Amino acid sequence: MPETNCCYFAKGEGCRFCSLATLQNKARFSAQLVADAALCALEHNSKYELALSGGTPDAPDKGANYFAEIAALVAKKKRMAISAELVPPDDNFYLDRLHDAGVTSVIMNIELWDGRLRQMFCPGKARVPIERYLQAIEYAAKVFGPGQVASVLIAGLQGAEVLLEGAQAVIELGCIPTVIPFKPFDACAMAAFPKTNPEDILRIHREVSDILIQKGLNPTLQKGCTGCGGCSLETVAFKLHIPTQHASHSD
Repeated sequence: MPETNCCYFAKGEGCRFCSLATLQNKARFSAQLVADAALCALEHNSKYELALSGGTPDAPDKGANYFAEIAALVAKKKRMAISAELVPPDDNFYLDRLHDAGVTSVIMNIELWDGRLRQMFCPGKARVPIERYLQAIEYAAKVFGPGQVASVLIAGLQGAEVLLEGAQAVIELGCIPTVIPFKPFDACAMAAFPKTNPEDILRIHREVSDILIQKGLNPTLQKGCTGCGGCSLETVAFKLHIPTQHASHSD
């Protein structure tokens, strides 16, 4: 996270589950410094990937220009898998710029499929409609390739059926849904909110795995956070896939 400042926090509209509140007003790292650090790390481990994330700037590109600058500096020296996590930019041109600069996958997090809950938990980010997320995801899947686009959906803050509806929608567009269980951080506004029921997580991942296999999308091939599997179970569920016995999501 070379840039932690977020325009939503600045406007008093930060996501209530986000822990970046204590990192506001920190200086942005220069693109050259970030690129140099990535290249230095790559010298020690050729399998390293660069995952770029952070706060959202109040600009039409939503941080894409900064990430593209970093990626281009890395690409001048070495080939490296680079993912960029950002709010959908106002124009798809910025997604093209990320790709041309050397970014290999993008992550645009819907997080909450229910519009009412998005307004409640993500008041600033909810100003970007879900429809814009879907447009950007569909476009990015054509640019970066099916399976090289991901979108986080948070379990525990919305019902399993609603989340699965969102997962189905993004998978249809060639996107991998990254289902992350809500686990409150001390520094977020929802620090006392209950954690996600583990049984719900297991059920959701089984059903998401079903849909991914039906659509021919393999989360283990994605470069970026989803491929890592450190925060969610997509890659594990896919590798250990056991078809669900449910006739439908409503069972």
